[in-house]
Formats: sequence, C-alpha cells, structure tokens
Amino acid sequence: MFSSDLGRLAENIVFLELIRRGFEIYYWKGKKEVGFIAKKDGRNIAVNVCYTDMPAKREIESLEEIRHIDLQLDRYILITKDSVVDAEGIYSIPLWQWLIMDEI
Repeated sequence: MFSSDLGRLAENIVFLELIRRGFEIYYWKGKKEVGFIAKKDGRNIAVNVCYTDMPAKREIESLEEIRHIDLQLDRYILITKDSVVDAEGIYSIPLWQWLIMDEI
C-alpha cells in the first residue's frame, strides 16, 4: 500500500528547498546521473541526495564524473542522512544541517 521511502522524500525536500531559495533546477545524466543542477545569480551547483546511513558509492562517483566535465559548476554537494563523506572536491553534509544553512 503506502511506502515510507525516505530517500525519495529527502530528494523532494531538497528540490522544494532549492526552488524556495530561487534556484532554477536541471537534471544531468552521463554514464551516471546527478539529481540536481541548480543555477542562481551566476552560481551553479551540482547536488546529489543519498538519504541512507552510508551513502552509495555511485552517488559520489556521479559527482566525480561531472567534476571532470566543463559545466562551470561552482560546488558539488552530497546531501546525506547523517554522515559526512570524505571525497576530494565534494562537499557532503547531513540534510538537517543543509536545510538550516544561510547560503547554499
């Protein structure tokens, strides 16, 4: 019947928050996919959401893939459930903390 798919709910929260903050939202897919490319006032960011205890390797790999393509992105963000992932050039942050940031 009903499902409490927290991953999809977290993606929806991120999408709505990006819209609320005035970003234009796009989607990118190469060999892998990035959930959101967000653009506002000349700033371009890539955002993936992985709302699990341990983020999937594919979420990090997709951000790493897009880093090597010249899309003029300013920041690469991985939003997680409650963990911080150490990946070069990728800023990871728990969802609750991302939501209270003054500036993304």
